[in-house]
Amino acid sequence: EHVNGLIQQTDQSYLAFGMSTSLGQNGINGLIFKIDGMGELLWTKVLDHAGGTEVMEAQPTPDGDVIIAVLASGSANGYDSIIAKMNAEGEILWAKTISGPGAENPVSLLVSNNEIVLLSGSSSFSLDGDQGTLLTKLDLDGNLIWMKFFDLPGYEKPLKLIEHPSGGYAVWGHLNHLNSASYDAWMMRITDDGDFVF
Repeated sequence: EHVNGLIQQTDQSYLAFGMSTSLGQNGINGLIFKIDGMGELLWTKVLDHAGGTEVMEAQPTPDGDVIIAVLASGSANGYDSIIAKMNAEGEILWAKTISGPGAENPVSLLVSNNEIVLLSGSSSFSLDGDQGTLLTKLDLDGNLIWMKFFDLPGYEKPLKLIEHPSGGYAVWGHLNHLNSASYDAWMMRITDDGDFVF
């Protein structure tokens, strides 16, 4: 088992997420488990998928549910991002696949103002064939609001998404130019509507 992170929920319990190689029907399966404030296990959820899954990020919602971002392998493109909403008992309320003609891998998740924003590395729309940056916004019912792709020259590795104090979002990561051995830092800011600022 491998844990990627831990979040506290509104009922003061904790939700841990990652992957398991011993539970489920496939070699690698997404794993989520909930413990109370004394460390007692309340429930365990295993995400079986034909090609394997790993829960990369999770964020609580204002109504006590949780949004998870899942890396799913086995598609024709190699891997896709899945966003899902779970209730406090670990039941999946809905799940949406974020998929394009290339591969998508989720790296950062934000839940704010009853909206979900997922940051992914993506090769679906890159002009130079390398990985670019994909941002997807949905409402809490899983309905798509917008999807935006940004492509810098070279191989982008987006790492983190946050709300900007002045509105909109800030994203940063690493950038590799022309397959060099070193990476540069990069950052961009976008509006609430997904428009590029800088």
